[in-house]
Amino acid sequence: MSLHPVSERILSGQAPEPLLRAAARGAVPVPPVELIRLQVFLAAGGNAGLAQEAHSGLMERHGDEFLAVVGDAACEPQVLDWVSRHRRDDLELMAAVVGHARTPNRALLDLAGGAGGDLLDRMLDNQVRLLQSPELVAALDANPAMAGAARARLHDIHRELERRAGKEAARRAGPAQMIKRSRKPMPRRRQGLQAGPPRRRDRKTPALRKRRTTTIFWSAS
Repeated sequence: MSLHPVSERILSGQAPEPLLRAAARGAVPVPPVELIRLQVFLAAGGNAGLAQEAHSGLMERHGDEFLAVVGDAACEPQVLDWVSRHRRDDLELMAAVVGHARTPNRALLDLAGGAGGDLLDRMLDNQVRLLQSPELVAALDANPAMAGAARARLHDIHRELERRAGKEAARRAGPAQMIKRSRKPMPRRRQGLQAGPPRRRDRKTPALRKRRTTTIFWSAS
């Protein structure tokens, strides 16, 4: 996604301080979605004065403005993280943050311990993220509000994680077991060795063997 030239200058660190201060106050001519991103960027920067000014400007914004930003699939993780920490009273906004694919795990972990009601249900709805993050499941498990139907749903996720862990352990142990079995000594016959000296075969034709037997018989008489 292409950015406004002013946004590119600020995000690249090439903007002069007057322009940075104007962006921190929200007074630069860029689209609202980009402006919130710029203010979050400045609020996390190393300049304490700019950071405080940008933070104050963000706190003055209405929830609907953030919803337009968070509702974008390409929303920056930094913005989602800031919203998760500073706009928790807005449950609709928090639900959008929890369900966003780019919300950092650290933000969800911070929310998991105190989430309740609808927000807790929204977190349990995101089973793809939960199955990828056992630590997030553990944080939800420690939540005092986890009870009833929510607890049952979390139990199902625990069971699926255990099933996957067992399957992965079996997959990793498979090659090791095959190597172990291959190290067993092979039977002598399978190695091409004979248990004793080879049997001497009588190569005489059946007719000669018969004559030999007959000769020995008459000699004995």
